[in-house]
Amino acid sequence: MQPYFMPYVGYFSLIHAVDEFYLFEEPQFTSPSYMHRNQLPNANGKGLFYIRVATNPRALKTSIRDITIPLDRPWKEVLIRQLISTYGSCRYGHKKESLLVIEEILSPDISNFTLFIQHATKIIAAYLGVETRISIAPPTMFNHAQCNSPSDWAITFCEHLSEPAQFVNAIGGRKFLEKESFHHLGCELQFIEHDCVRNSIENELVSIIHLMMTMPKPKLQERISAYRWVEPR
Repeated sequence: MQPYFMPYVGYFSLIHAVDEFYLFEEPQFTSPSYMHRNQLPNANGKGLFYIRVATNPRALKTSIRDITIPLDRPWKEVLIRQLISTYGSCRYGHKKESLLVIEEILSPDISNFTLFIQHATKIIAAYLGVETRISIAPPTMFNHAQCNSPSDWAITFCEHLSEPAQFVNAIGGRKFLEKESFHHLGCELQFIEHDCVRNSIENELVSIIHLMMTMPKPKLQERISAYRWVEPR
């Protein structure tokens, strides 16, 4: 999967479902995407607002792996203020615990965008009790000349696996990933669909931060495992 900043609960369900989770940093970085930003409900429950990672200026068609984060801009302090303003006092219970997790994420100065997202994802996964390895896919696993679509990235990744494996993707990938393309590589294709996607639960389609701030950890851990396996086309 491409790296995303504080993604929705279904992203962590995908991590929960696999033995090793790979971040792909070879595709092009796109500003309108949720790679470096996400949404939270407003304090009054009406509408949404963005939280985001600051990124340095870049050329067009820059790969994700070349995106950097400024170390001298106060975006981290802004994010903490936004959370306290939205969720009120964070001095007790799961709110306090969640804020400490977020402060741990923001604490180190990491200038590489992918490394920062890996760091953040590992910490949230650990908080949720998810023990999956979270790795960055090495560039040697991809043949850029053959990668012109999302399915090409997945297939060329599987071509470089040392042994047959199961490739698991979120349900959205079912639109463009086909079983036969993976079968001849000795790779089994599967998908998972989280309840919040299937039932369009709006308050669970925003950043995982919202659930961390509004749910006790045991309840959130239940939501992480609320997915089903879906066969490919």
